[in-house]
Amino acid sequence: MIDEAIAHPWAVWVIVALVCGILEIFLSSFYFIFSSIAALVTALIALQWNWNFQFAGFSLALLLSFVFIRPRCLSKLYGSKGMPSRTEILLGKKGQVTEWIDPVSGKGRVIVEGQDWAAKSEKSILSGQSVLVEGADGIVLQVREI
Repeated sequence: MIDEAIAHPWAVWVIVALVCGILEIFLSSFYFIFSSIAALVTALIALQWNWNFQFAGFSLALLLSFVFIRPRCLSKLYGSKGMPSRTEILLGKKGQVTEWIDPVSGKGRVIVEGQDWAAKSEKSILSGQSVLVEGADGIVLQVREI
């Protein structure tokens, strides 16, 4: 068996690629897929070069894929923002002031989409006025009178 591996090193790298591909399917770690790709690249190198070049090629392909390809794939797969916050879905929604919004003290309350929220504004807004949600600072909505 060792004689076969020495005679056909490309086949060894294809087997490594298959094993890594199967591991990726079962573990979903997003690591083994790049090992599989590096092994396939190395299988091509093995057609012309000796084991030293093959190990160097495998190492280089694996390093380059981890450094340059994996982060881009992860950002496309999972997105860079993550889950939207509870306040993010309220941007652009209308609400009504339930407690006077005082820009000096930063206190005030509004009802938006049936939920009570702390609110702040650059201008004083009296209770009962309609407002538009323009942003949020944590769980405090930034609103303006409409």
